[in-house]
Amino acid sequence: GGQFQLQKKNKNIIIAIGPSPQSTIYICNCISYNNPDLSILEKFTRQYTFFQVQYPSGSPDFIQVIIPDTIFSIRDLRKFCKISEVKNPQQYFKIEWKDKQLILSTDQYDSFELMLGCHLTFYKKKKVQQVLKLKRIWQRKCEKYDTNNTEHENKLLHFWQICFPHMNLIGRKSPQWKLLGFQGNDPATDFRGMGIFALDTLLYFAEKRRSLFDILLKATLGPAFVDVNSCDKASAMAESIVGTAMTQPTMRASLILERGRDYPLSVVGINCLQAIFTLLGVTSKIIDYPSSSEVWDSDLLDFLCMCDEEFAFEDFFCHMMILFDCIWGFRNATYMDFTNIMEQVTGILTRWLDSRPWCMEQLSDLIKQYQGLIKRTNATKK
Repeated sequence: GGQFQLQKKNKNIIIAIGPSPQSTIYICNCISYNNPDLSILEKFTRQYTFFQVQYPSGSPDFIQVIIPDTIFSIRDLRKFCKISEVKNPQQYFKIEWKDKQLILSTDQYDSFELMLGCHLTFYKKKKVQQVLKLKRIWQRKCEKYDTNNTEHENKLLHFWQICFPHMNLIGRKSPQWKLLGFQGNDPATDFRGMGIFALDTLLYFAEKRRSLFDILLKATLGPAFVDVNSCDKASAMAESIVGTAMTQPTMRASLILERGRDYPLSVVGINCLQAIFTLLGVTSKIIDYPSSSEVWDSDLLDFLCMCDEEFAFEDFFCHMMILFDCIWGFRNATYMDFTNIMEQVTGILTRWLDSRPWCMEQLSDLIKQYQGLIKRTNATKK
């Protein structure tokens, strides 16, 4: 007669066992949230039972577990239409979505309905929160970087200082900016597509997710990463970069250093932001729609709701950058491959989002698995 909860492969599962060995066992695949509002959810998830499991005849010591495809996910919640009770000799209820319907039986219809209602309420709340943040992000995206704005300029210089604390900028406009993956001597010209939000996000990456950021900085700088973080060698490197740029002003940082991966780190970040907006389907045409509108629905928005984190958007960006670097290194790509690599990155993320990852840690695991696959592939080639 007891009930208990377990976690299997990052999914919360409720199991209820009947009071005798011949009783029915019920299993429930529950929607899982990173930071659930327990006052709303836990009360009902503990009593909800759903999937029916029977003892096969003649095998009293063996349990045959029959679990159909997962019924509920965030994608199902956003397409949910209604639930209704079906009057039959046995108790049934019908669940209807926009694209399908299902008739199921349970002896706890009331608690199931309460459970579903709680999840719907919780999801709608998280969706509104994420869409409101997207609207704020859009405003920052539309705010152009202004070289006359002290706040903008200070933020840009702070970005440099936390990346290269031992190397001083020789000037506000300097070829040294190419070390951070800007295209020219003035980073302001690269922010035009994403506005000040591009700088906000790059700064978040370098400041809040430093271990991930350093992976890319090491990849693009190569062995020079050690030099730029050395009090003794950083100044000499700065002078060398400026000297080379005086004679060859269009040369990229990777060629100046004669090492490192041939992609501009910050410019890649700006392009990744553009790709994220594409994955979200966010454009100027929908930005004024209410937060509850269906126009905001996307697999990526579902993922951000499931993560239920304040900086889920920014952390998704950081992981996208790591995936970009992984693919770039595997293909031994050059600057001319940039567009193809971006298309491959967005294609992989689209497939992963369709598989319904439920937290940032799971997305990180998918990237690690992909990196492992690449290592095994490279080993096989050798």
